[in-house]
Amino acid sequence: LLNVIMKKHMKKILIDVPLESDVIDALLGIENKLSTVLELIILFEMDAIEEVETTIARHDLDIDEFNRIYIESTKWADQIWK
Repeated sequence: LLNVIMKKHMKKILIDVPLESDVIDALLGIENKLSTVLELIILFEMDAIEEVETTIARHDLDIDEFNRIYIESTKWADQIWK
């Protein structure tokens, strides 16, 4: 939700951020493996736990794996802001 915080279009933000192409695609709304993870993170942060559980089940994901990915992503985001 960096685009909301910065009040800029995501494409403009991503120009200055060195990311892998699959990460950029997910952030731009292009469906891939990472876009599912991004969707889950957004739902989780919105406290939409039922939707998180439904999405995890729909994609046959492991809740422990999701938790690990969530923690890694928040650490990564914190590093970007420092």
